[in-house]
Amino acid sequence: MKSKQGRKISCTCEKAESTLKLSKHHQLKYIKMINIKKPLILIFTLISLFACQQEEMSLENNKELKGANEITQLTDDLDSKIKILPEEAAYMNSLPDYNPEELAIAVKKESQQSSDNRSVGEVWGIGTGRTVWKWNGNYWTQPNPAARLDIVEVAKNGDESVWGIGRGGSVWKWNGASWGQPNPAARLLKIAVYSSDIAFGIAWDRTLFITTNGGQNWATFTSFQNANWASSGGDYFNILSVSDTYGNLYKYDLFSQQLDPVSVPQAYVYSHATMFGGGIWVSGWVSKRVYRSIDFLNFTEPNTNTFVHQISSNINERAWAIGNNRTVWKTTNSGASWYQPNSAARLDYISAAW
Repeated sequence: MKSKQGRKISCTCEKAESTLKLSKHHQLKYIKMINIKKPLILIFTLISLFACQQEEMSLENNKELKGANEITQLTDDLDSKIKILPEEAAYMNSLPDYNPEELAIAVKKESQQSSDNRSVGEVWGIGTGRTVWKWNGNYWTQPNPAARLDIVEVAKNGDESVWGIGRGGSVWKWNGASWGQPNPAARLLKIAVYSSDIAFGIAWDRTLFITTNGGQNWATFTSFQNANWASSGGDYFNILSVSDTYGNLYKYDLFSQQLDPVSVPQAYVYSHATMFGGGIWVSGWVSKRVYRSIDFLNFTEPNTNTFVHQISSNINERAWAIGNNRTVWKTTNSGASWYQPNSAARLDYISAAW
C-alpha cells in the first residue's frame, strides 16, 4: 500500500512518461510533415529565386537586384556546373569541315556590299542575373527585359548585328525587338561575330566552328583544338584572332588559311579584341594588364595602372572594358587613360564596336 507521497510520485512519473511519449509522437509527426513539405519548400525557393531575377535593375541609379550578391553567386555556381549533354552536342559532333576558300569569298563579297550604318558605338553587356543591357550614349537600357544570356557579341563590320549565347550553349540573334535561334541545335561556349552572316564559335571541346549564313548552319573551322577566346576584326585582313587555354595568341591568315602564332611577351593572353585595319587589344590572364599592338608585332602597355578582366573593341582609339568589382570603363585615347561613363554600372561581360 502506497503512501500519499508515494502515490504522488508515481502519478508524477506516469505524467512525465506520458508527456515523453506525446513528445515523441509529435516529433515523428513533425518529421513526417517536414519530409512531405521538402519538395514544396524547394519549389517555393526556386519560384522565389526566379521572381527575384525578374526584378528590374537600374544601372544608372546603382539599384541592383535584391539580394544581388547572393543571387549572382548562386547563378554563377549553377552556370559553372551546367554541362552540355551528349545528345545536345550531337549536332556539333556531326558537322563537316569548312572550306577556308569559301570564307575568303564570303568576306570579299560582304566588303564590297556592306556600309557602316552605325551613328554611334554599339555597346552591349551582361548584367546581374544574366540580364542584357545596351548603352545608348548616356545610360544603360534593357532592349528586352525578359532576355537572359551569358554572352552578348556585337558584329564588328558595322552591320549592327548582335548575337548571344544562352544557357546550355544555345545560340541567339537579336532582330531589333526580340531574340531568336537561327539553329536550335547549335551549342557554343563563346562566339566572335564578324557580321550578320559570318561568325566564329568555340564549342565545349575547344574546337573552332564557323557559320557564313547567319547561324543556320555551322562547320568545323581549321584544325585548332584548344581555343579559349576568339575575337573578330572588322576587315578582310583582320577577321579573326584566337587565344588558347595556355595564353598563346594566334591570328588567322586568309591567304595561308592558317592560324599563325603572335608573340605577346608581356602577358599570358586571356581576352582580346581584334582591331579594324590591323592590330589587337589584349588583357592578361593573370596580370589583368592591358596591352595593345597596331601590327601584331610590337606590343606596348599604354597605361601601367590599367587592370581589366575583359576588353572589347574593333578600332585603335576606343575600347570598353570590365574592371575590378564588375565596374565598366572606356578609353578614347588608345588606352592612355580610362574613365567610367557611368560609375554605377556593373557588368559581367561587354561587347563594343564602332
